[in-house]
Amino acid sequence: MKKLLILFTVCFSTLTMIAESKPSKTAAAGDFSYLPDPVAMVGNKTISRNQATKYLTSKFNPDQLKTLDPEEVKIILGELIELEINRNIMNAILKNSDIIPSPQLVRAKMIRLVKSLPPHRRKLLIKNLKVKKTTLKIYIEDSSKDPDEQLRAAVGLWVKRTSPDQIKHSSGEAEDYYRLRQEIFLIPEHATISQIIVDRSDADNTARSASKIKMAYSRLKQGEPFCKVAKEFSDMPSGKERGGLSGTFTREELPKQIARAVFSQKPGSFSKIIFLKKSYIIVKTDNLVTARYIPFKEVKEYISMELQSAKIKAYVGKILRQKRANLKVKLYFN
Repeated sequence: MKKLLILFTVCFSTLTMIAESKPSKTAAAGDFSYLPDPVAMVGNKTISRNQATKYLTSKFNPDQLKTLDPEEVKIILGELIELEINRNIMNAILKNSDIIPSPQLVRAKMIRLVKSLPPHRRKLLIKNLKVKKTTLKIYIEDSSKDPDEQLRAAVGLWVKRTSPDQIKHSSGEAEDYYRLRQEIFLIPEHATISQIIVDRSDADNTARSASKIKMAYSRLKQGEPFCKVAKEFSDMPSGKERGGLSGTFTREELPKQIARAVFSQKPGSFSKIIFLKKSYIIVKTDNLVTARYIPFKEVKEYISMELQSAKIKAYVGKILRQKRANLKVKLYFN
């Protein structure tokens, strides 16, 4: 019990330091007068309304807090206090185990996870990051600087070192995971396509645009290479620079009219002229791959990491519940 009180002293000092910082306008205005005082007790230590208010305003700006009603604030405050207690309990345990949360632990964990991802999910991750104008390398580096990610990685290492039996899984568990989550391992039907795109958004040039796309279609029908015609007629950069090559897409990633043409024609074939709201399009199916499931043996490492992660979470949750029960945490605003 003495050790647990020491753990709480660390947690309580965190809240106290925040409370002693420069007062926020929201707290000074008495916007949280509906909270009881004290708001919580951990062991024999109390957290006053003023301390809790300062803690809230250190995590959220006043504009964000204005959008929340009292019940929402209470829920968030309860979660923040519990998370802070959990963090400090785990940090104290790690300190006694000589494991230090660090960026290196996060990088190693994330690199291993990315390598274990099924290929199509790794490509999707990279594609989504590209949309957000970042890269996988930057994403991993940014994550490695997050204190919560560092703590999670360190806790995972602590469980592996001190309680390896808690995170073991059988081959049957892995096979069940694979069988019950087949959608994760489905590589959807996808196609690599090239397009000739002629802009028709300018009402004054509709006739010229129509004539242009018809000329391009006529040249294709005469047997000219698609890439050559695309470079000459397409209004899009991909047409000028890459011979119309647009990339690889699933059916869901394409407009319905284009998807219908792409997945109904044979590889090497091109469509008739497709009329969209702002453009004329001729699309060629360069390559077509039918949907398939990734074999179990190719995703065993990924499944192992997922099962291990779930078992670590469950085991750590059990430890935290035990520690918190001994600390006698009481929230008076619930």
